[in-house]
Amino acid sequence: MINSSMSVTELFIRTLTKAQRVALDRIATAIPPRCQTRTLVVLEHRGLIVGEQRSYPNAPNYKFIEYHVPVGVHVVWSRICSEEYDALSPEERVALEAPDL
Repeated sequence: MINSSMSVTELFIRTLTKAQRVALDRIATAIPPRCQTRTLVVLEHRGLIVGEQRSYPNAPNYKFIEYHVPVGVHVVWSRICSEEYDALSPEERVALEAPDL
């Protein structure tokens, strides 16, 4: 639900597509996002993630981008996830917490 008292960050998070939500969740938990580049570009343009170009010490010519979620975004994201989890029924919680086989 969107209302006028939301911060811009919260509004951006609540209007994400499923792919963007999955990518943000994976980045927030330090897991490689495994998504399309345009998904990362949208998240970065909205200020929900920050990308840093890195290289390996033993292979300085090989460059890659490492993504992070800023602390303020992480706090809002965690609160939204908690609210959504609390709204689930017990059966939905069990299904959500079941390991993927």
